[in-house]
Amino acid sequence: MNPVPSIDLELVETNDGTPTLRRRGTEVTHRSLFGARTESDWVFLQGTRLAERPRAWRVVELGFGAGTNFATVVQKAAESGVRVEYWAVERAPVPAEMVCADGRAARLAREVLALARTGEGPVITAGGGDVTIHLVIGDWIGAPLPGEADAVFFDPFAPAVEPDSWTADAFAVAASCLAEGGVLATYSASTGVREAMSEAGLAVGCLPGPGAEREVTVAALTRDAIAHGRTYA
Repeated sequence: MNPVPSIDLELVETNDGTPTLRRRGTEVTHRSLFGARTESDWVFLQGTRLAERPRAWRVVELGFGAGTNFATVVQKAAESGVRVEYWAVERAPVPAEMVCADGRAARLAREVLALARTGEGPVITAGGGDVTIHLVIGDWIGAPLPGEADAVFFDPFAPAVEPDSWTADAFAVAASCLAEGGVLATYSASTGVREAMSEAGLAVGCLPGPGAEREVTVAALTRDAIAHGRTYA
């Protein structure tokens, strides 16, 4: 693979004191300015009910970004005493020094991102034992991803910025990754996004959002898997 071109990014502090990245000269951020780790925990960890699963966790993510969601999962897994197999798809890996994580999650995220920036890939693996990460460089559709995921973190840039990531075809890929009781979570609550999920054959539900986000969205292969959310009509 060819080396990844640079995108001009800057670190910014969010309202909960944790950092995220912003495209310099724009309002496009990787995580909500109302709280990067707060959003990660609320939308993705709690939204998928991942921590309620007693066995090893398999997570698939679209949009690895600065590794915030990965760090959230690694921390919770350590507290819960479970193993993590984490797959993330990223078309534009950020520089390793811009990882927004700490501890083991930061070390592993920097390792895979540093290799990605040199053109290594398309699948880069690091870790082992209780935490393994596989970073897939390229597009979501066509990415070599596993099935039977407990959680899908659907976390690309917003539909207005990255519309091709929010199509029914993109959600069909997500559906193919999910285990029967697995849950997809995303920060977007737009009607178009939810309709694309339904078109892909997913059951769709709504949850209250963090901060200024009124709602977030969850989806699954069966409605029982998202009984913790309000059904989307």
